[in-house]
Amino acid sequence: MTAMNVFATPDAIHIATDGASWLPDGRVVHEGQKVAILAHLPAVIALRGPSILIPSLVANVSANFTEFDGLADAAPVLFRAVHDQYRTEMGKRGIADQTPRDAEFVVAGWSGERGCLEAYGFQSHDRDGRAPWQPFAIESGNCIVAPSDAALVKKARAIDWDVLLSDPESVMLQMMELQRDIPLALDDGRKMSVVGAFCQHTTLTRKSISTRIVKRWACFEDDREGAQP
Repeated sequence: MTAMNVFATPDAIHIATDGASWLPDGRVVHEGQKVAILAHLPAVIALRGPSILIPSLVANVSANFTEFDGLADAAPVLFRAVHDQYRTEMGKRGIADQTPRDAEFVVAGWSGERGCLEAYGFQSHDRDGRAPWQPFAIESGNCIVAPSDAALVKKARAIDWDVLLSDPESVMLQMMELQRDIPLALDDGRKMSVVGAFCQHTTLTRKSISTRIVKRWACFEDDREGAQP
């Protein structure tokens, strides 16, 4: 899994995702977005894990929901079914151990019932103490930063968080630049940065959804050179 950061403010939900897709052994398989806009709800979905799930999630959501509140209630069950189907298919192909196993999701949108922006997270694993597939609210003033460790938390103190409301894009990019310096352990014991390709910033407000690429990085060569024994 690579990077997904979510910052909730009183007037917007900001989501930053990178664009590199890696196998558990550290090989880069492709570049692509890990966020999808569902303008008709309105809502945004994002994930950290197998980005191949995005098209299936969009198709299922578009076919079954016409407003965000229904999606917010049903997302953990629906997304789990899509994730389980993916894992089953990888098993049938004999590559279950060679493809991403876990996933973390965020669903954000405008609640017509409650008249406010809302964001929820849930995941397929329990490594951080949360139960698998149990949603949790990302309320205004809170955030999700993944990947993260003690070193990142310490370095992030240097970011000027006072500009989050006026210049959220700069904060999102600074955080992802720090995440690129975090070496994550691969299945074979090596450590390497798995955040790469690009930083995509998606913003959801009451009246609009926007997304753009803030910065690009070399992915297929430079990032793999970061592997450490």
